[in-house]
Amino acid sequence: MSLEFDSKRSIEILASRGRTDNFECPSGVEDGIPCFTTSEFVTAFYMKDHVYGKRFPFVGNYTLRVVGGGVGYLENVRNYTQEEIAQYNYRPGNRDHPDCRIWSAITPGGMQDNETGELIFNSMNPPSIVFECRLLSPCGSIPFGQANPSGFYLVIETSTRGVDTSSNCDFTMRFVIHLIGIELNAKSHLYIMITTFAIISTFIILFYQFTDGSGRILLDKLLSKRGKSVLNLSSHNVFRKVYEKNAHSSTIAAQYQHRGSVGGSLLGQTVQDRSRSIALVSDLRRKSVSQNRIPDIMLTSNADVTSRLVLHGKSKH
Repeated sequence: MSLEFDSKRSIEILASRGRTDNFECPSGVEDGIPCFTTSEFVTAFYMKDHVYGKRFPFVGNYTLRVVGGGVGYLENVRNYTQEEIAQYNYRPGNRDHPDCRIWSAITPGGMQDNETGELIFNSMNPPSIVFECRLLSPCGSIPFGQANPSGFYLVIETSTRGVDTSSNCDFTMRFVIHLIGIELNAKSHLYIMITTFAIISTFIILFYQFTDGSGRILLDKLLSKRGKSVLNLSSHNVFRKVYEKNAHSSTIAAQYQHRGSVGGSLLGQTVQDRSRSIALVSDLRRKSVSQNRIPDIMLTSNADVTSRLVLHGKSKH
């Protein structure tokens, strides 16, 4: 014989008491663990005869306490220490560690175990309990952002030792339920509120930093950046044209210098051509001054001028 938890019978009892909660487990959870909400919970058990393969409802008394738990997934479940068990479980009249309590009875009072002070449940009319998950309890202090924070697994231990006379045997068994619909605690609510306020304030400050409230300053800055880009492009084009013009001027100057070197070599051949050149230069100056004209030949260097006059003198001859 063994004592087994009857999840279907527990849900039927809750429905008979007017509970309309949705006890379906979250999508993706396929571990076979029954799901219950925090609002109300009722335990029901049956006895299983392993010899004949039969089972029948358990009608005796029992005690109940939470002895383990974990957030999100079964692999996170652990067994609590004796000190933690004493803090997390409800005992009528016990006011120690109220902020650590996981559950309590909806209807106060009832029989108590003289040895442990635990509440005695009558399976014929089991009292409803509520999972309070107070601030310092394991299911009430789930870290914000924890994976699957709405699900918490509880390991519950049931025992008939010292409280049941319907059988000559003492039964102690453990079962696991999946607790869903856990509300965020006050600390998480405060964290969410501060984070939301900080994000909204940052957006408002940035908006008024770059705009006048209507987006005009931001548009002006965008246009000014575009104008600077156009100005930089225009300046680049101007500098390119100036560079090309200077390069062309350098080419012309190089050609004149080459011609001057040729003229200098011709000048070195005869002294008479040099004297005739100087005379022609003087004559051209006088004529230009008298006619108010700019001379066609600019005296940039003796070699250049001399070479031009030598070539001009030879063409006349």
